[in-house]
Amino acid sequence: MDYSSSTNPGTMDLRPPGWAARDQGTRSTCMAFAATAAHELIHKSHGIALSEAALHWACKRVDRSRTDETTFVTAKAALGTQGQTAAADWPYADFLITAVPPETIEVAAWYTADLLSLPSNLEAIASTISAGYPVVLGVPLTPEFLRHRVPPSSPYLTPPPSWRPYKLHTVTAVAALIDPERGIAYVVARNSWGNKWGEQGFCRFTAEYVDSAVAETFSVRPADSLGASG
Repeated sequence: MDYSSSTNPGTMDLRPPGWAARDQGTRSTCMAFAATAAHELIHKSHGIALSEAALHWACKRVDRSRTDETTFVTAKAALGTQGQTAAADWPYADFLITAVPPETIEVAAWYTADLLSLPSNLEAIASTISAGYPVVLGVPLTPEFLRHRVPPSSPYLTPPPSWRPYKLHTVTAVAALIDPERGIAYVVARNSWGNKWGEQGFCRFTAEYVDSAVAETFSVRPADSLGASG
């Protein structure tokens, strides 16, 4: 992937080798995918993939909603109280909303984390990433975002008109870098639409985009007490 080097001062790339974008399929489970991506990165020393299905189930226990959509507030409560297990123990299924955990899972021994609200600006996001913590972003589902693919599109997404209302989507900011040719700072975010979207599943946001388009911003931090593998 052709990103700038993270060895420049003030830059950081939290992605471990081979950490590819996943695909949420047709379900509206972007929050579970974005929070899971961030949660994995704060436990990356364990080399474990976490279960989006488990976090989604935990969110539904909190909000009691029959729909797939959920909120940052719900995800914060779900990650802090229930957490999530390994993906191998509870695989995600695009076609199935599992109401209860598989019988083989010990629910009490899940990984937990905390979501902390941040200012929605590039400086705060980049500073948090540089400190080693990924950031979950709420971004507008614009036509450009929906069809984003590099090439032929520019690597950088264009801020939408502020007066246009759009449905929100969540992604995970995982790198704060510098474009050496343009001399601008930007963040790299992982989406959950597979590797054919964007730059192999990732995209770039400049300060202009973040300042005008990002609606909500939360960092994911280790909880005081982690699960069995913590």
